[in-house]
Amino acid sequence: MTHELKVITSDEQEKILADAGEKAVHLKARGGHFNNNHDLTWAIDEEDGSYLFWSPRLPMDIRYFYYFFKEGKMYALVLDSESSAVVRPLDGESDFKSPELRRSVCDAFAVYGVYGVHGRSGLKVQIDVEG
Repeated sequence: MTHELKVITSDEQEKILADAGEKAVHLKARGGHFNNNHDLTWAIDEEDGSYLFWSPRLPMDIRYFYYFFKEGKMYALVLDSESSAVVRPLDGESDFKSPELRRSVCDAFAVYGVYGVHGRSGLKVQIDVEG
């Protein structure tokens, strides 16, 4: 598993929306997450097809939201604040406790950090599977 930080192309945006299924509603809200955002990045493992990217923040909410896709399933994740450095699943998916899935999420966050900015990975992020 090796994730790389890359800019999301318009074709890849369409793939993400298709992969997101019912979770695409949040990405399409308020004009769309990808609308006029040409420098959005994702941490993608092209070998296994998994990827991580940030999601739009809700107004007045200090938390950071992310989506992680692997093996046909999109997971919604939340980081309560920059200082917490602990990510947990939003939807309480039971399969999130899988060691392989957790390794893949950790690998993606090691590349992506908090912000997904080239040359600035930000805080190291841990995975809280109790959430």
